Amino acid sequence: MTTINDEGREAVKKLMEDAEIMAHASMRQSGTISPTLFIHGAEGKAVFSPDEFGDEVSKELFVQKARLVCVAHGADAAVFLTEAWVRRAKNLNDALDTSIRPSESPDREEMVVIMGETRQGHFQKMLPIERTADGRFMGFGASPELAFDNIQGRFAQFVPPIVPDEKGRAKAKEVLEAFGIEREDMEKQHKHRGHGRARF
Repeated sequence: MTTINDEGREAVKKLMEDAEIMAHASMRQSGTISPTLFIHGAEGKAVFSPDEFGDEVSKELFVQKARLVCVAHGADAAVFLTEAWVRRAKNLNDALDTSIRPSESPDREEMVVIMGETRQGHFQKMLPIERTADGRFMGFGASPELAFDNIQGRFAQFVPPIVPDEKGRAKAKEVLEAFGIEREDMEKQHKHRGHGRARF
């Protein structure tokens, strides 16, 4: 785990806790998890979820909107929660063969991945999913030990690298409104999950 030494350090820890609580509840209820971005910003906490997440186009669109949400919200901390196939090196210090996609690997593991970030630090937690023979969720295994310096890739760098000013936030809100995305607090966002309209 990377030490967080900036204004978002306490917020990102709390968002990680919120994400893990949701992971347990969602897996017990439905055996799956909807990708969700938890945000802490100038107006408190919020949650943003994609309308669709089944192909490359919808995933890329979610990332673009999520980064706009973080700008509009003046985010200093964000946590992305998702379910994914994961491959791990056999030993902690071994290099991982990245030529094989995790979803196509025979030694893949099904996990819930929780990725947190602030402007100055990143950390990650993985929860191995344990299922019965017929695929029902049994619980989470022990979180593996992780070693990394930073997190890169499509589902990272949600928090803007500099604090957005009021003009920048207002512009981001205008773009989001054009997408049909409205601001709501975290409690209301949970009530609208799955109702077909993305909110933040």
